[in-house]
Amino acid sequence: MSQTSKILFVDDEAQMLTALARVFRGRQFEVTTANSAKEGLSLLADKQFDVIISDMRMPEMDGAHFLAESCILAP
Repeated sequence: MSQTSKILFVDDEAQMLTALARVFRGRQFEVTTANSAKEGLSLLADKQFDVIISDMRMPEMDGAHFLAESCILAP
């Protein structure tokens, strides 16, 4: 039996999130998207992900800061 990998995409551009979700649709991935770093951190508080992919240039919190915070929430 194959396992579904859970991926979190974080980007402030909705079109990019839509494109990424479309690429991974129909494969063995469960895709979750967040429109901001704050939303991504909120999702991490409730759910575990196997992979996090983040935009680096986002308002309020850049990708590096988001990933550092995500390591604290979900090591």
